[in-house]
Amino acid sequence: MSTEKNYKQNFLYLKTPYKLIEPFAAKGDKGDKGDKGDGWKNITHNRSNGTIFFDSANNTLDYTTGDLRGAPGAPSTVAGPTGPTGKGWTGATYANETGKVSFASNDAGLAFDTGDLRGTPGAPSTVAGPPGTPSTVAGPPGKGWTGVTYAIGTGKISFASDHADLRFDTGDLRGSPGAPGAPSTVAGPPGKGWTGATYATGTGKVSFASNDAGLAFDTGDLRGAPGAPSTVAGPTGPIGPIGPIGPIGPIGLTGPTGPAGANGENGAAGAPSTVAGPIGPIGPIGPIGPIGPIGLTGPTGLRGEKGTSGVQAQIRPV
Repeated sequence: MSTEKNYKQNFLYLKTPYKLIEPFAAKGDKGDKGDKGDGWKNITHNRSNGTIFFDSANNTLDYTTGDLRGAPGAPSTVAGPTGPTGKGWTGATYANETGKVSFASNDAGLAFDTGDLRGTPGAPSTVAGPPGTPSTVAGPPGKGWTGVTYAIGTGKISFASDHADLRFDTGDLRGSPGAPGAPSTVAGPPGKGWTGATYATGTGKVSFASNDAGLAFDTGDLRGAPGAPSTVAGPTGPIGPIGPIGPIGPIGLTGPTGPAGANGENGAAGAPSTVAGPIGPIGPIGPIGPIGPIGLTGPTGLRGEKGTSGVQAQIRPV
């Protein structure tokens, strides 16, 4: 290396390890400051791809790193806090008369009405549309008269209706009285009439009978509405016949035990049994009795055999 050669010119220099042994010359003057080196003037991070761009002054050091973003983390298992309620509309209504839509909102400045959203009316069609299907829903009842009555006394006809604007009475429709005619010399035919009338209690109707066709008829129910209940008690009716005897009721609960009666007399003794009864259980062992007196001494036993001689010791003087 060039640096190593320079050192060898001025110093005694050892290779392993490099160690300064002895200087041969005085230290030289400090050298001039070198020129300013190249470097970067700006660093920019690109969020979209995760790279960093290093921009140098003379473009010789420009370069872009790779994507420095780490791998995506695992999805969080903890829900984040609920954000604030955003602004918005609470509803919208359309007005058929104006063609406008009104947007309602609880937030200031959001409620508004649109302009007329209806298009320009089209030209009338020159082709008749197909006939519609008959409606299955009955329309509302039309106005009309519910009846006509003639008043003989006034000569007027009254038209009745459920609608007040249709009810009216005519004027007197009778003409002026004519001159009296000459008495007839011919008897007139028998007049029509009813031969009887009967009232049906079950229906409240009266039936008029007649021998003349068209005169027989039945009235409607002529009974009035039921009267209010009487506040005065009516007379007591006769006592009715005695009804049949009802079924026997359930057995009542057992009453408390009565006091014990007196003991009866002993019966006569029975004949002795000819069959032995069963043996009773063995009773418990009784306590140990006292120790008896010592018995007499027994006879002397036979003499035993002579045993073998033991080892004899020798005694020496000391």
